[in-house]
Amino acid sequence: MENDKKKSIKMIKEIPLESKHIRWNVEISKDNFHMDIPLARYYFAIVDKRDAYRKEISDKIITKMTKTGSSVIQIESPFEIQVKKGEYGLLFVTYDALVKPEILNLENLNIPIRRDYELKGKKVLDIEDYLTRIYE
Repeated sequence: MENDKKKSIKMIKEIPLESKHIRWNVEISKDNFHMDIPLARYYFAIVDKRDAYRKEISDKIITKMTKTGSSVIQIESPFEIQVKKGEYGLLFVTYDALVKPEILNLENLNIPIRRDYELKGKKVLDIEDYLTRIYE
């Protein structure tokens, strides 16, 4: 029985889907309008049990971005989905900022993180579909 339970837990490179974590990616913004310095477009899928915690993590990310002196532009509306019809939920947010990923130091959030190179410039519905196929 225990082996069946282990097999049923879907993992993201050693991070269970039904656990607190962040899936993220970054690319050059398609809406680059900041002269010669390209804006970075960040994609974050934040998974946690409570809406307030997901929002708090999102706010911490924005704070990290603004501490570098960059303004943060929210791109499109955030959306939420439930993870595997369980107690965890996912908040997806997209930001443009003049912040390099290594300066952002997401590791300092003390949350398991994983860069997902497939989480990128798709249409919003395509990103929502991509995340729904993984988490639902």
